[in-house]
Amino acid sequence: MIKGRWSAHPISATDEASDQENLVLYAVRLLRDPQNGFVSEITNLQEYMDKHHVLDETVAIDRLQRDLRHQEKSNRIYLVKAQTPAHAVRSASQKAH
Repeated sequence: MIKGRWSAHPISATDEASDQENLVLYAVRLLRDPQNGFVSEITNLQEYMDKHHVLDETVAIDRLQRDLRHQEKSNRIYLVKAQTPAHAVRSASQKAH
């Protein structure tokens, strides 16, 4: 799991469109932090599946969303396909608006 400020990742539209083949499915949870504004937690779905020995992607998504919601009672979890965690956070933040 990666934690960070999602506004700290400058990404251009050309970066995002440059390589569609290497997309990874990420679960991104956007949180409000009084001191830092929005922060994010990012989980690579494949790494989560490997760690928890889950073979089915749908089951892994359900379990991951349940785990993330249980931790912080947050419903703002976005599943996005992206090349990098920074791209995933950008996509999730765009979906949030």
